[in-house]
Amino acid sequence: MEITLFLNITKIPSILSFDKYPKFKTSNYTIIRDDLCCEYCYKGAIEDLFEIEGIETVKGNFNEDYLFKKYEEREKITINIEYNPNLLKAEDMKQIELKLNI
Repeated sequence: MEITLFLNITKIPSILSFDKYPKFKTSNYTIIRDDLCCEYCYKGAIEDLFEIEGIETVKGNFNEDYLFKKYEEREKITINIEYNPNLLKAEDMKQIELKLNI
């Protein structure tokens, strides 16, 4: 978050992925979407995930060229999430997925 403050982009979603470098074993959860609304929504969802206690790492396959490709040529959007199983359960992750705006 200090980087976003330094760059003065706290009001604009800008994070594509993050890693909080947990020192414990995490569980995995994957979100797969056929399509993506827009870049703003994707980055906003990543920032929402960043703020949730227990979510430690998020990596996705979205890149800046995705929206410039023809619809038929686009890959499915995959977001891999590593979370702390002591704080969140698989059912919690399903609820978080449903609430994400992507």
